[in-house]
Amino acid sequence: MRRIRANAAITGVLAGVMLASAAALTACTAASPQPTSTAEVTPTQPGDVESGSAPAVIPECDSVNPAAQAEQTKFLTSFGRERITAQFGETDRALFNEFASPSALTAVKSVTQERNCNWVIYLDSVYLYQLTAELPQSAMKPLIADLRTSDFTESSRGPATVFTQAIQTGDMRGTIGISHSFIGDVWIVLIENSTAFYEQSAIDAILTANPSLKRATTTSCAEHVPRPAITRAAADIASRTGEPDRWDVERAIELAGETFDACMPLSWAVLPSAGSGTSSPTPIMFFHYGDFVGTDADSGIGVSPRVSRVSKYSLGVEYRWQQDGELTAPGSAVSTYTWDVPTKSIIRDGQLPPDS
Repeated sequence: MRRIRANAAITGVLAGVMLASAAALTACTAASPQPTSTAEVTPTQPGDVESGSAPAVIPECDSVNPAAQAEQTKFLTSFGRERITAQFGETDRALFNEFASPSALTAVKSVTQERNCNWVIYLDSVYLYQLTAELPQSAMKPLIADLRTSDFTESSRGPATVFTQAIQTGDMRGTIGISHSFIGDVWIVLIENSTAFYEQSAIDAILTANPSLKRATTTSCAEHVPRPAITRAAADIASRTGEPDRWDVERAIELAGETFDACMPLSWAVLPSAGSGTSSPTPIMFFHYGDFVGTDADSGIGVSPRVSRVSKYSLGVEYRWQQDGELTAPGSAVSTYTWDVPTKSIIRDGQLPPDS
């Protein structure tokens, strides 16, 4: 097992309560009132918002997170709704009570309204749960202060301030992602171990239902294009290898349209050699929420890599090469690269081609 040298400070997220099976693996080099609510503001610091006189609008479960609802509809259609015995829709705080921190358990006692929802998006070990609540500033501020001193990563999404964390359960549920989003007096908690991203969808649903919470800036991870991240990553690699003209950065940006995802804890992009064939060494660049965190090998491995997603945190790479002088099946080695939550780095598990 090899560990990738991290390139930037980062963390992970996820959320949920309902069903499915999950996989985990390992990775290599560095690198419903009227729609009125709280006061009209775009805070840079959560908890600085003056509360409005009208309550916030919290949509019902079928519209409080459109991405989760769409995933559930897709699953029920393909698997068969009649075969599902699990309950979904409105639920209780069971999952929240299991995973929430002491400060969150204290804060939830002060909510003035709430909606607890879960979605079934697979079988019986994939969870997708969301608490959406209105929380007075007097309770929100100490909660935020505690999140800032704990193992959460803080970011901004337009008017929303988001704290994310991922934990290892040590059981069949694998890695559970927990996020807290604050928009005015609205508090959103997601708990899940799914393979998709639902945080921005939850935020957007609240912004749609509460027009006064205007989105003055656009910082959605879904709107991040690959060019800046890949350009920076390629320059980083070039500085370490001393080969600034070796890589076809424009081709890497073009190919990354299907693989780079700033909403995911782990995504990738390949970096082709300039003016070379497909068998030329091609580094695989790894990104954690859009930040470059390393490669499989800075100078690439001299075979063609085939990358596929295993889970939100893991990527499988098959390295294939033609056996010298043999008209036989090509050689193949398979490795798994995983974002390791405790160490905040990528580790690799599996095989590499000979002489790599």
